[in-house]
Formats: sequence, C-alpha cells, structure tokens
Amino acid sequence: VWVQSGDGPHAVMQLRAVDGGPVLATIRVPEPNGLWEMTSDSTGYLLLRLTGGYYHATSSGLRLITRGALLASGAATFLTLDCDEIHRCRSVVTDRATGARRTLGVPLSADMPRGAVAPNGRSAAMFRIRRQGALTLSLLNLVAGTERTIDLPIHLGVVEGSVVWSPDSRWLLAAGTDGAIHAVDPATGHVTTLGVSLPALSQLAVRP
Repeated sequence: VWVQSGDGPHAVMQLRAVDGGPVLATIRVPEPNGLWEMTSDSTGYLLLRLTGGYYHATSSGLRLITRGALLASGAATFLTLDCDEIHRCRSVVTDRATGARRTLGVPLSADMPRGAVAPNGRSAAMFRIRRQGALTLSLLNLVAGTERTIDLPIHLGVVEGSVVWSPDSRWLLAAGTDGAIHAVDPATGHVTTLGVSLPALSQLAVRP
C-alpha cells in the first residue's frame, strides 16, 4: 500500500507491505496539491495532477502524460483529451508500452467522472449524462472508435471503484443506483445482476 510520509512540498509517497517491513519504493510529490488528485495507475504506481498536466509517477520519477485532461486509464492504455492553442480538442489513445498515440474519432468531455480502461486496452467504461440528468454507463471501443450506451443508472457521486474490470477484460462490474453489483458483457452490452445479497454499496475492487 502507498502511504504518505512528510507534509507539504516535501511529501513523499512510500510503498510498504501491509504487514509492515522496509520501504519498497518511494515517490516524491513536488506539489502539495498532488496529494489531493492522486490515483492508481493500475500497475502498482500512481497518477498525479500537477501544474502543467497529468503525470505518471514511478520510483524512477515523473513522466508527463498530457497537458490536457486524463479521461480514463488502465494497465495498457491512457485516454486523454488534448487541445491546441485555439482549443481544438481531440481524444487521444496512448499505448503505455510503446508510447504510440492515435486520435479516437469520438467526442468526449472532461466534465464527466474519469472512466476505466479494460486491462487489455481495447475498451473503456465511460460516463454520460442523459437528458433527464441521470448518469449512465457507456462502453467505448478504443480500437474501432465506436460507443455503446449501457442501460444501467449510476450514482451521481461516482468514485474510483464505481466500475471495475475483471482481470481478463471479460466483464465490467458496476455498482448501480440500487446498491447491487451488475456485470456488463462488453461484447453485447447485456447487463446481469449478480445474485448475491449484500448491503447497499458504491465501490468495488477486483483482484486476480
């Protein structure tokens, strides 16, 4: 687990085993506000929003992802919204292994909660607002550049973990407004409610 050590401009994130022991890795956070907009990069390291854009933070240092908006991320792919000097914006898919970037011809907005990219990098779970103001799920094909709306209302208070992918990218799991766990088949968009009795929930986690 990553834990904070130090305060303000000298804050350092330390990776430690849950049962204690020595520090396994460290990341220096150069700005105090970086502690407020910090999230997992899906591979064990961190994503930070700092002055100048979004950065990928590892034990070897910081690397700029985009000067625009980070729309979704996963173990294989970043999805960003990049704009030029006159605010012509485009959705960009970045392969994390090679750094290759390509434009995705789907209009996306930075006003929505951040989405989640499947581990295989082929699909992204995004959020859309219907005309009635309800928040719903959308599946974005990052290869074909197509989008499918999923008929599953989501809590307006979306947090990290409201939707999560199975490790094999076969299923997207979501916490619906009814507090139940729903499984979405990304190939068909079909939604199945898991027959498990649980208290109302809003956050999920999946481990291999």
